[in-house]
Amino acid sequence: MGAPAPAKAPQVSSKPPKPSPAKAPQKGPKPPKKKPVERFAPKPATPPLPPDRLLYDMKEARVRLKVSRSKMAQLVATGNIKSIKIGRLRRIHRDELERFARRGASTEGTL
Repeated sequence: MGAPAPAKAPQVSSKPPKPSPAKAPQKGPKPPKKKPVERFAPKPATPPLPPDRLLYDMKEARVRLKVSRSKMAQLVATGNIKSIKIGRLRRIHRDELERFARRGASTEGTL
């Protein structure tokens, strides 16, 4: 039978030793949760328009009538709401807004 086989050398592991599970680390208080990030800023509340104002710009007029910007431009362009120009500015008379609100979609069919 031959000579006995040579003894194997112990293998050396390159992994670091695992910590012993006997002593768990102490847990402190949990950090406060972060607030969720809002993707869109909330819209500011529209301030009420004074009723004693004589002329309104396009934005104020559309806020009073509660129509979109494009609808307001369409109403002015088609002549359903009459406006005046002061230099480069377009203004709408308070009486014209009231007239349109009274007459409104019943005769125009555009709202």
